[in-house]
Parts: sequence; C-alpha cells; structure tokens
Amino acid sequence: MNLTILARFAPILLLLSIACEGGKKSTFQLPPDLGKGLRPADSLRAVLNYLEGRQEYQAETLRFDYMYEYIRTLAPQKPDTLPTLVQALRSWAQKSRYPLGEGVATLGEAVRWRSQGQYDSALSRAQVALRIFQEKERLPAPPRPRERSKSR
Repeated sequence: MNLTILARFAPILLLLSIACEGGKKSTFQLPPDLGKGLRPADSLRAVLNYLEGRQEYQAETLRFDYMYEYIRTLAPQKPDTLPTLVQALRSWAQKSRYPLGEGVATLGEAVRWRSQGQYDSALSRAQVALRIFQEKERLPAPPRPRERSKSR
C-alpha cells in the first residue's frame, strides 16, 4: 500500500478510533493473580474489593458480573447473607451507567428467592430480568455516519 494513501487516511482512522473508544483509550485490567489460590467465594470477594471505588466503566460492568456470581456462589452456603448482597446490587443498578445493571440486579433477586424455596417468586423475577435484557437489546443502535455520495 502506498505511504501517501496511508498518510491521507491516518487522520480519519485516528478520529474513528477515538470515536469508538469514547475519546480515551481504556487500560483497565484486573491483576492476573487477583484471588488465585482462594476458595471461590473468597476469590470473588477479593475481586469485588479490588473493584470497589473504581470509576472506570469496565470496572462498573465487572462489579455487576462478579457480585452476581458472588450471590450465586453464596446462595447454597450462606443464604442469610443474600438480602444484603442483593440490596447492594439493586443500589448499584439505580446509580449505574451500565444499561444491563437493572437486569443483573433482578437476576440476583431471582437467585435469592430460589435459595429460599420461593420458586414462584424466583421465576417471576427471572422473567422480569429477561424482559429487561430483551428491551435493552432492542434499543436503537447509535446512528451511523452518512455515506458519501458516489457522484463526487
């Protein structure tokens, strides 16, 4: 490929990459050894402790995922802790920018009800979560840039 062609397209590619990244490059990563060698619940708790207070969007989405897994892990072992954990998840969902947070919190409620043997309530909350996820899936995609006219 000719270098002048690359030079001509470089500013466009740079603008596209900035637009796709939201204006800044994300470098957020979990430490690779975080929680290793611990029991599953303790490992999840270690990740949640690490994510606590982090402001990056990726940290926010991971916080939901790991809290939900923590709830699922503790459900058979310590069901009495679930109301507090589910409430924390619900609180995060109300404050979060993460569009699926409400659905994840509702799934956490379903796990709580299932662990208490209230299967009708669990099924009801799971169905609500499914509707939330389906609604978020149907949200319109961001508008695409207009294509240039071929008559130029």
